[in-house]
Amino acid sequence: MVHGKPEDAEKVARAALRANPRNAHAHNLFGTILSEKNELPAGEWHFRSALELAGPNAAVLMNLGLNLMKQGRVEEADAAFAQSHELAPQDMKTLAYWSTLQEARGDLKRAGELLDQAEGVSCAADVNLLRANFLARIGRQKEALTILDAAGTLAGEAHLARGRIHDRLGDYPAAWQDFVT
Repeated sequence: MVHGKPEDAEKVARAALRANPRNAHAHNLFGTILSEKNELPAGEWHFRSALELAGPNAAVLMNLGLNLMKQGRVEEADAAFAQSHELAPQDMKTLAYWSTLQEARGDLKRAGELLDQAEGVSCAADVNLLRANFLARIGRQKEALTILDAAGTLAGEAHLARGRIHDRLGDYPAAWQDFVT
């Protein structure tokens, strides 16, 4: 999946599970693949199978939390992220996804605190896009633009985020530049 070949990853995960149905790593991998294909209940089943087989694991719990969040099961997702964080308090991804969940729940204060923690365990550059999106959603577009502009070279998702912010501010030529770049 890291190499952009999800079909190959799915074949490998299926083969690994056929060879050893008790392979927790293969269940986690297959759960991730299914979740990315939006087959969320099946993905959830594989994450829970991985946890049953191997016990609590921060990465699997984070993946389960993300899956549950996509299903709209926010309380269960919150519990999974909290447990993942207990096991791996330095994991930036867990903190970032957990922040997104808190934002969706309307707990903007907690979402901001989690972003601060994520930045504390990694660096500002790793959290810039998340922070800019968060600031834009709470109406602080100018601050969000400052973060994105300071980043220098932007990847596709950051260009889109900056374009949306320019659009909200009524700067349509700048928005268009980001949308077509």
